[in-house]
Amino acid sequence: MINLIIGISSILTLMLQFGIINRLPLLSGTADLLIVFVAAWSLQDYVKHFWIFTLGIGVFVSLISAMPFFTPMISYLAVYLLAQLIKKRFWQVPLLAIFLIVFLGTLIQHLIYMFVLQVSGVILNWAEGFFNTALPSLLINIALVIPVYATVQELAVIFTPKGQEV
Repeated sequence: MINLIIGISSILTLMLQFGIINRLPLLSGTADLLIVFVAAWSLQDYVKHFWIFTLGIGVFVSLISAMPFFTPMISYLAVYLLAQLIKKRFWQVPLLAIFLIVFLGTLIQHLIYMFVLQVSGVILNWAEGFFNTALPSLLINIALVIPVYATVQELAVIFTPKGQEV
């Protein structure tokens, strides 16, 4: 049951990301609701195979995005792996963990994107890209942490009975 809920919420988050969130920039940066979503579901105790959904999200974003194909997939998997690493360290403070994951995940994603663009031959100023794109995106992503985490945690509690592992 929880896998169905994760799948449906993934599709709804993708639709929300590309239908509304991408159209609300701050300077040149936009929120990446999917990073917050991946971080929030990765921290849930009963979800054991979320890397499959993360891979699916990465494939869909790769198909829609103008970035080279595997770039979004790599960034979302990096966020998932970071969440798994941090989950073991901050297991008693999940809200602190998700803030840390979203902060580092957003920076990792933008660094990966800027590196791939540089390798692809795009001339870009790293400082300008960081201050005009990465930092505004980071600010918006941090603002989305609490509502997304609360929603995901509520879905996980409602649809996962105690004692059941997925």
